[in-house]
Amino acid sequence: MRLVRNIATIIIITIISIIGIPTVFAFENDIGYSKIHPASPLYFLKAIRENIEMALAQTQHVKTLREIEFATRRLREVNSLTATNHQDLIVSNLERFMANLNQLIGQAMLTDENTAISLTVASKAQMSFLQDIYEQISLPQAKRAVRSTINRLWQWQEKLAEKLNLVSQPKLAGEVLESKMSACQFLLKESSSSSISQTEKIVLEGRAKKCLRTN
Repeated sequence: MRLVRNIATIIIITIISIIGIPTVFAFENDIGYSKIHPASPLYFLKAIRENIEMALAQTQHVKTLREIEFATRRLREVNSLTATNHQDLIVSNLERFMANLNQLIGQAMLTDENTAISLTVASKAQMSFLQDIYEQISLPQAKRAVRSTINRLWQWQEKLAEKLNLVSQPKLAGEVLESKMSACQFLLKESSSSSISQTEKIVLEGRAKKCLRTN
């Protein structure tokens, strides 16, 4: 029985190593896209892979980089799902994306300049990606999830900017707030869209105003 378990473990690790190589490809928005996404039968192996990657992280800096990468992977998967008949899976994927970010904000050591820079760059790219991918999504509930995520992300960026200012990184904080401003403008623009209901327009307008007030 132990031999069987050992063989199974070796097989799983081997598969993870194999799928880990070709899963990310260059894309025009620089986030990339993933060959193994939630609609793939091999997707469960990604969770195993990420647990192993986190277990092997020896320092807080490496753990932070892992969480940044995990969050970005969720967006790569969204990128891939956009071109499939499984856009409904985008909703839960964006929830996992925000879960990764919320884990990050509590553990990132922003006193380390490299960590602060990595988090700032990733945050800006993620915000840009969400706004770019929005027009490519056709399923209304998935589009709604993207709007909601953009709204949550600017609030997350606001917390990040506060933490960056506390560790004397005003330039990076300014970059994060500039990215946040793009979210405010996006929400304001969408609040006048003819493709959403009147109720959604009111909600988006309120979110846009709140976003602009806090700048």
